[in-house]
Amino acid sequence: MRGSIEAFHASPPSPGAAVEVLGWCDEIARAAARPAASPAVPQPGPPRAGEVCVLGANGFIGRRTVAALLERGLPVTAIVRRVDALPPEITQGAADGRVRIVRARLEDRGSLAAALAGAKSVVHLATGGGDTWEEVLRSMVKGSVAAAEAALDAGAERFVYVSSIAALDTGGPGTIEDSLATDPRPDARPVYSRGKIAAEKALLALRASRGLPLVIARPGVVMGAGTPMQHSGLGLWARDNHCVGWGAGEHPLPLVWVDDVADALARIVAHAGHDLDGKALNLCAAPPIGAREMVAELARSSGRALHFHARPLGASQLMEIGKWIVKKVGGRRDPEFPSWHDLRARSLAARIPSGTARALLGWKPVEDRETFLDRTVRIHAGR
Repeated sequence: MRGSIEAFHASPPSPGAAVEVLGWCDEIARAAARPAASPAVPQPGPPRAGEVCVLGANGFIGRRTVAALLERGLPVTAIVRRVDALPPEITQGAADGRVRIVRARLEDRGSLAAALAGAKSVVHLATGGGDTWEEVLRSMVKGSVAAAEAALDAGAERFVYVSSIAALDTGGPGTIEDSLATDPRPDARPVYSRGKIAAEKALLALRASRGLPLVIARPGVVMGAGTPMQHSGLGLWARDNHCVGWGAGEHPLPLVWVDDVADALARIVAHAGHDLDGKALNLCAAPPIGAREMVAELARSSGRALHFHARPLGASQLMEIGKWIVKKVGGRRDPEFPSWHDLRARSLAARIPSGTARALLGWKPVEDRETFLDRTVRIHAGR
């Protein structure tokens, strides 16, 4: 980008060319202001026996989950907010009648009830987010409860809530076995982690009060085609090509290939019996790869000058305290003191074996180092 700007100023275009470019810009602005026509999608028709409803079906994990469910021969309802950019996993399934496409929003109880009518199973991936606790509480927590209540009203036999290992205290050292326990200090975590913890607790309360057939799935650091190279699980990206590690970056991370997450979710849906009800399943593989090596592999595969900078957690904490002091002295209103607890959790030093998915579902994620890198990092080669 810098080179392009320098080249422009070194040899500016003729006045005629400049006018032409401005005309292009004006036309782009006019086109953007016009309301886009929604593409035609097939009418969903009535739900079928064994219908699996996927909320957030066109997302990074959702589109793979739809494909994994279809591979098992299950009828799928893809529940989306918008229909103007549906992935091929959904459009191709809709073309041959295997996928019903339904629009709904977590904030709209009526659309949720209509979308989940006749569902046997629900996979909830549309968990929302926001920059403030109020936004996260509204979209992630209350939205998840609304989806679960709609599933109960529809008579669904399984509700799979896709949470995250961000709900756990991953600072380590040690091992985190599968359980319903979450980080006991949610107030020391950022709003995303707090939201996941609060949503899990709210859904468990709904299970206790109304018998919600709940299964919680917590994917680890999900990698694969479609995720940005600058993944926060690898470190703090101070710039788009400079990653500051949450520590030395040498210990193995709880990585997992996105297709393996989708496979696990499909296995949960297809699992017979009720021995998964009320359980939380962590979904992490164990490839022997740390953050430093991941960044180095990304650099080699993409041809970009990506750099990893190891930094002790103590040094990072001191720097954050320094920033806090500057804000305090500068009159910033109630700056939040840096959380050492959260900084340790970001290091992802804990080992997460994910035994329940392996034992009950026969889940076998990709863990061979070379195969994992081929499917998650080396896909960037030549792009």
